[in-house]
Amino acid sequence: MISNVTQHGNLYWIIDEDGNRSGSIDTAEGLVNFTSETVSVRHGKEIWIFDEKGNRTSVVNRS
Repeated sequence: MISNVTQHGNLYWIIDEDGNRSGSIDTAEGLVNFTSETVSVRHGKEIWIFDEKGNRTSVVNRS
């Protein structure tokens, strides 16, 4: 479960419910949102969605 997302330079660290880093994202241009299960980040004209381990699970085109 994702409890927080923090920015460290060019990385976003995904923090779990125990306060441990469960994953990281290094391809982001900016954080959009996060829930207990996913993190959404901007990447050009797309929104990339990642799981709690930092694995990209889907891509949404934004107009």
